Parts: sequence; structure tokens; C-alpha cells
Amino acid sequence: MSSSLRYKNDVTDVTEEEIEAFESLTPKRYKYNDNGPEAKENWGFIAEEAHEKFPGLCVYNSDG
Repeated sequence: MSSSLRYKNDVTDVTEEEIEAFESLTPKRYKYNDNGPEAKENWGFIAEEAHEKFPGLCVYNSDG
């Protein structure tokens, strides 16, 4: 998926309450388990932590 606006529609601003909830999340640095010790470092959020504030944004597969 692309982050470019040209691939999106119905774009709206988030509410102040949503901004406050987002700011309560703690960004993490991590490497994916299946990419080995030389894996590229990523930045982002942990799904289980984000799910507590934004359950609709998290997508899980059959492994969880």
C-alpha cells in the first residue's frame, strides 16, 4: 500500500480525542523475527498496544 494521497479518498482530520489517544502510544524500534540477525530495523507501534486504543486499525491473521 502507498501512503500517497492520490491512492486515498474520504480523507478527514482526526479528533482531538483521537490525537490524545495516539500520543499515548509509545513508538518502538524492532526487527522482524523471520528476517534473521541482519534484518533491517523498523520503527512503528506494537499491534497489541495499539489495539487497546484503536481496535479498528489492527488487522490480525490466523496466527494472531
